[in-house]
Amino acid sequence: MQVLMTVLKWVVGIALIPAVVAATNRFLEELSNIGHPARLMELGGIVYVVLNLFFCRLEGVYQVGQKIFIEIFKFNTPLAAVVPRIIPLWTIVVMLVYFFLHRVFDLRHFDTYLQFFMGLTFVMHLVLTAQQINKEDGLIIKPHYLCAMGLTYIALLAVAVGLLDALYSDVSLVRYLKHFGEVTLKYYGMIFRRMM
Repeated sequence: MQVLMTVLKWVVGIALIPAVVAATNRFLEELSNIGHPARLMELGGIVYVVLNLFFCRLEGVYQVGQKIFIEIFKFNTPLAAVVPRIIPLWTIVVMLVYFFLHRVFDLRHFDTYLQFFMGLTFVMHLVLTAQQINKEDGLIIKPHYLCAMGLTYIALLAVAVGLLDALYSDVSLVRYLKHFGEVTLKYYGMIFRRMM
């Protein structure tokens, strides 16, 4: 039975690759619609990668966010396992601060910093979630990681677009999901035609 599950995870993980590519393409397309703030978010993401590689991973900050969600959803074990992976708590906190300062109080001189930290916290969540899922898979070839991270990545990008949709009128979750579905089907169609 374990061999069957390993094979199934491999098949699903590999089958998700076109959807992961489509999700990435559509995410970057939506991000490009907001112009300069997107560059600041990308810079924040790059800075986190450098921090992670050479200085500190900020894992303690990430773990606090994970524990908060696990505590909130402890009444439902599946939700307590999934929500902390696909909802980037610290990104939401930064976005809420941005919303209140920018939209409610009309204080715009913090926008640059907050947009930078949106990117930093999002990439922190993505990277540390990937590392956490990777640790769960004891096998060298990592079928669980490929499957679980593929699903997590797709869901996390959709959540990120939804959050950006709440802040920026040029970002649309509905458009993202529509185009993601279209592009994913196109990729699967191309693969299927090549196999035939």
